[in-house]
Amino acid sequence: MDGADAVTDRLDRRVAGAFLVAVGAMFGLLWLGQIATVATTGALPPDLVKADISSNPVYALDLAFFLPLCVVAGVGLLRRTGAALWAFPMLVWVPLMGAGVVGGIALMAAAGDQTALPMAVVVTVLGVVSSILAAAAVVRSRGASPVADPPNRLARQAG
Repeated sequence: MDGADAVTDRLDRRVAGAFLVAVGAMFGLLWLGQIATVATTGALPPDLVKADISSNPVYALDLAFFLPLCVVAGVGLLRRTGAALWAFPMLVWVPLMGAGVVGGIALMAAAGDQTALPMAVVVTVLGVVSSILAAAAVVRSRGASPVADPPNRLARQAG
């Protein structure tokens, strides 16, 4: 069993899978709601007006790459398919991405803008939960005996 399979097999499959699907769904709905509001009212959100841009590049990156991959990895864990191999990297990516978001919000708060503080709290909590899920899998994979390890579920399905 290689390292990636060992860590993936030690993830709390249901919790990590549901978490990744929830992150993808929550932010997908948030971004799509904001896009729909702009499309129907023509009024840009205050953060875009302040930045003097007409569209948010975060929408494109998240909706095209990050959020679909979260959902695919989460569903892969829940269904025990090969897509589960993306779950651990996504659990690591959530807090890394969150750190950048919270850092940006902290800079905005330092400049006097307090509107995004609730989002900073949500992103921080998601980052901490994701970090705990990933770290627990690493700890469990390091403590497992190679002889006592069950055969890799994903390898059995592929073979």
